[in-house]
Amino acid sequence: MGRPIVAAISSLNSSTLIARSNMDQGSQRLHRAMESLSTGLKSNLSREDPAAFLRGSQMAAHVRWQIEAVQNIYNAGAMAGVADTGIEQVSDALLRIRELAK
Repeated sequence: MGRPIVAAISSLNSSTLIARSNMDQGSQRLHRAMESLSTGLKSNLSREDPAAFLRGSQMAAHVRWQIEAVQNIYNAGAMAGVADTGIEQVSDALLRIRELAK
């Protein structure tokens, strides 16, 4: 008859320990939140600051835009190089035609 009581007490003790641990964790989070609110500490988490999330998204879009702009500049430089080579070849061909026409 003593074993069911021991099992019940053991089960009760483990449940109590889990509940106590959860309560301690919640108290610690509450303490940190109250401390940050009382000191005016700004939040770095986007879930706590939607405006910061928006600013971060805008900054990321701006960086992507700049990367694309730099790539476009490189592409334009390459196109100018191809055009320059083409102009040189046409110029050489015209000079050769002029020489042959004399």
